[in-house]
Amino acid sequence: MILSRIQQAAIIGAGVVIAALAIFATIQTFRLSSSQRALKDEREIVKRMNAESAAANGRYRSLEQRHLQDTQRIEKDKADEIADMRADRDAALAELHTRPRRPTASATQGAAVPEDGPGCTGSALFADDAEFLVGEAARADEIRAEVKACYAQYDSLAQALEAAP
Repeated sequence: MILSRIQQAAIIGAGVVIAALAIFATIQTFRLSSSQRALKDEREIVKRMNAESAAANGRYRSLEQRHLQDTQRIEKDKADEIADMRADRDAALAELHTRPRRPTASATQGAAVPEDGPGCTGSALFADDAEFLVGEAARADEIRAEVKACYAQYDSLAQALEAAP
């Protein structure tokens, strides 16, 4: 039995369509495998970057904790130093209560001021003057302690950052 030309053309057409579909499927399979390889490579890169990021975060968290501990220690030292200075100031002020008060202006107008006497050492200062000077000295010491703590914190952070990778 001989197939008619139409049947032969239909069979050839079906063969061509099947061949075209096979070529298309093969191309899509290659494209898919190529995309999968690229995706796998990207996942590996992301995985490696995540690991590096986690390691860096760990290092910087450790650095942050050390700096926080240093800062707390410096602040505690500063607070202790200021407390000691304030205690010394209060003790000095308590001793000054035994000194005489400055006389009123009318009482000192007629009094002669000695040119050379014990006043140069501060031992003859009136209580009001001595209290003022002790307070100013204590305030200056507190400022000095705060500046010293500020420099210590800065130096601690600068050293930590220099040591960091």
